[in-house]
Amino acid sequence: SDCTAECAACVFSGLSFSHTPGDIYLGGVFDVHGQGRGVFDCGMINTEHGFQLLEAFHYALQQVNSKQGMFANILNGVTLGGVGLDACQSAIRGGYLVSNINNGLTTLVRDGRMISPEQIDVYVGPYSSDTSIYLARILTDLKIPQISYASTSNTLQDQFFYPYFFRTVPADDKQVLGTLSYLDANDLRYVQLLYSDDSYGNQGVAQFDKQRKNFDICVAQRVVLPESGIVSEESSDDVVVSLLQKPVANTVVIFAGTDYIRAFLKAVERNARAVQTFKFVGPTTWGDRESVTFGIKGVGDNAVTFVLDFQGSVGGFLDSYLWLRNPNNAKNNPWFEEWFQYVLNCHTSPSNAAQYIRPCDPNANLETKVIEDNGVLHVMNAVYSAAFAVDATLKQKCGGNYG
Repeated sequence: SDCTAECAACVFSGLSFSHTPGDIYLGGVFDVHGQGRGVFDCGMINTEHGFQLLEAFHYALQQVNSKQGMFANILNGVTLGGVGLDACQSAIRGGYLVSNINNGLTTLVRDGRMISPEQIDVYVGPYSSDTSIYLARILTDLKIPQISYASTSNTLQDQFFYPYFFRTVPADDKQVLGTLSYLDANDLRYVQLLYSDDSYGNQGVAQFDKQRKNFDICVAQRVVLPESGIVSEESSDDVVVSLLQKPVANTVVIFAGTDYIRAFLKAVERNARAVQTFKFVGPTTWGDRESVTFGIKGVGDNAVTFVLDFQGSVGGFLDSYLWLRNPNNAKNNPWFEEWFQYVLNCHTSPSNAAQYIRPCDPNANLETKVIEDNGVLHVMNAVYSAAFAVDATLKQKCGGNYG
C-alpha cells in the first residue's frame, strides 16, 4: 500500500521472515540488520550478534526435531517450528512486529499456508535489554513466555512486572561484581562512571553504586551520554571535556551500548590530552566486538572488557550447518543471500554488480570467512529451554503419551 506518512501497517505489509515448518512454533526476534534512519527502518546487514544468531535459532530447531540425544524422548509426534523476525536494533520495530502478528494486523504466510499466532507458544530473544523490556510488556499482556539470549538488565528480574521473562545469560549485577573485583584486584580506587540514559546504563550505575562500598571504590563523577539513538560528535566531545575535569580519576568505567561507546572513543581520539589520560573498563556490549574500535588508533587498545562466559564453539553449527549453506539451499532465510554477498564481497546476480563487482563462486567456501559468534550458544540454549518447556506443558495438559 502507499502511505503519505510512515505507519506500522505500511511498514510491515509483505513482512519478510525466516522459517522452519512445524506444528508448534517459536518466534525468534533478532537484529539481522542494524537500525536505519527511522525506528521502523533497517540499515546494513548486522554480522555481529545479528544474522548468525538467527541461523543458530534454526539450527537449534533442526537439532530438536532430529529426536536424537537429549531430544529423543520429548515432543513425541510434534515438530517444533520457528519464525525469525528482524527487529533491526529497534525496540519499537521489534515490539510492533510481535504485537501486529498477535493481533492479526500482520499475517505470516509461507508456501501457501498461514501460520496462526496461536501456534506461537514462546518467543526467543531479543538481544538488547531495552528491546526485551519493550517486548516483555507486550508478551506479559499476551501471557506468552519470552527467553532472551543476551538481555542482561536487572530491571527484567522483577517477576511482578515481567513474570513471563526468562534468559540464558546472567544479569548485570554479575557483570558489575566482575568489574568491581577487577578494580579491587588492581588497586584502582578512584574512577569515573560513563553511562547511557537508558535501562542498561542506569541499571549498571545503580548496581555499581550498590556494590562498590564492599570494595572501597570511590566515584569522582558520573557522566551521562545525553542522547538516545544516533550520537553526535558535538555531544561526544562534550563528554570527553567533562571527564577531563577529573583527570586524577583516569579509569573510566562504561555502561553503554556499542554506538555510544564507539562515538565516545572517536571523540577521545580527537583529543590528544584524553588519549594520554584515560584507560577504560568496558561492558559486555563492548566485549570482543572489533567494530567498536575499528579504525580508531591508540584508543581502547589496552581497555579491559567483559564477555559472557563461553567455552569453545558449538559442535556442528559451523562445519555441519552454516559453512554448508548457500543461496540455493538456504531459501528458508530471506536475508541469507544478502549476508552471503556481504561476507564474500561478491554478487550473486548482475543486479547487485554495482555494490559487489566480483561474481560469487557457486562453490565458495565460507570456512575461511566466518567464525562462530559467541552468542550462538546462548541462542541454542534458549531454543532448547523452550523445547523442554513446551514438552512439559504438553505432558501436563495431554498426558505423558501425547503425540
